Amino acid sequence: MTVHPLTPLDQAPRLPEQVFFDRRELGAILAVYGRMVAAGEMRDYGIRGEADVAMFSIFRRTAEYPAYRVEKRPRLRNRQGMYALIGQAGQVLRRGHDLTAVLRFLEQKSIRAVDWAPAAGGGGGRAQPAGQGQGASQAAAHGAAPSGSGRRPGP
Repeated sequence: MTVHPLTPLDQAPRLPEQVFFDRRELGAILAVYGRMVAAGEMRDYGIRGEADVAMFSIFRRTAEYPAYRVEKRPRLRNRQGMYALIGQAGQVLRRGHDLTAVLRFLEQKSIRAVDWAPAAGGGGGRAQPAGQGQGASQAAAHGAAPSGSGRRPGP
């Protein structure tokens, strides 16, 4: 029987440490991603951890390039900030020391000012832009200004 000498732990070859998001970071990213999914903007995500970077990729559809990537690079902690938001073409959209500030860029992209009013009458629950109720659309179809009553103006 051959006996191999033991190697002390401090001299053993070390595997590269894998970078990953901690629970707080992942919770913040998933909260923003969840709102994007609920709005119908995104459909899939992927998480990847490597020796020097952790990535959270956000996809519009399943089989395509990611629309956004959130990266964590601890090596850049004391320089530009370890968090970065990368666009589909590879451009850095936002970089910083605070993850919530970096993710705020995605929140601003998903906020849209829309003025929608419920449809008048029994239109099947569909909403129409404000000022475009049944009376306005009928009047516009007949070349008249909206009168608010929904009837064509008399001669």
